[in-house]
Amino acid sequence: MNQLILNGIIQNLAATRPFFYSEADFQHSLAFALKTAGYNVFLEHPVQTSTGIYYIDIILEDKGSYYPIELKYKTKVFPCSGLFCPFSLKNQGANDIGRYQFWEDVHRIEHILGTCRDKVAEGYVIMLTNDKKYWEIPSRPITTNDQRFRIHPGMNVRKVDWNNPSSTANRYPAFHLSANHIVPEWQPYSKAYNINHSPNCEFKFLTITVK
Repeated sequence: MNQLILNGIIQNLAATRPFFYSEADFQHSLAFALKTAGYNVFLEHPVQTSTGIYYIDIILEDKGSYYPIELKYKTKVFPCSGLFCPFSLKNQGANDIGRYQFWEDVHRIEHILGTCRDKVAEGYVIMLTNDKKYWEIPSRPITTNDQRFRIHPGMNVRKVDWNNPSSTANRYPAFHLSANHIVPEWQPYSKAYNINHSPNCEFKFLTITVK
C-alpha cells in the first residue's frame, strides 16, 4: 500500500458512489473497496499509545504491515437522490474547526507511528468534501483564526494553534506535529448528479501521508 494506490482506490469509488450520505457511509464504502482490492481491513480498531487509546477509522493490513487511516467528510448543502426519496447533505460549516480536526487526526497517526513503529509502515489522513473553502487558495492575504493551519495546497504546517485568543481556541488547544507537513494538491473525486443543479456538486479529496 502507498498513497498513489490508496488515492486510486478512492477515485474508483466515484463511479458508483459520487457522494456519501455520512462519514460512516464513506468509511464503510472505502473499507469494502479496500477489502475487494485484497487487503485485510479492520474498522474502529483501538490502538494504545503513550497519550491514550485511539479508535482508528480503518486499519489496513498488507503483507504483515499495518496502515492506519483516518477519515473526514465535510459537506455543504447539496440536494441529491436518496434510496427512497430526495435527500440533502447538510451545511456543516465551521471550516476552522474542520481544519483543526483534520490536523488532530494527523497528530493522532503520528502518535501511533511513534508507539508502533515496528508494525506500522505509514498512515493516512483523508478529507473528502464539496466545500471549496477547504481547497481554494485565498486570492488575497487574509487573517483568520486558523490562518496557520489551513489545508489548501502549498501550506506548510507544523504547529496547530489559533491566530487569535477566543473561546474556540480554549476548547481546541494548540499542539505541535512531529514533522512539517506540506499540503499537496487536492484530488478530483466527482461532480455528483443533483436534482436542483446545486453549486456544491463538485467533490475533492486530500490525502496526507504520515511517515
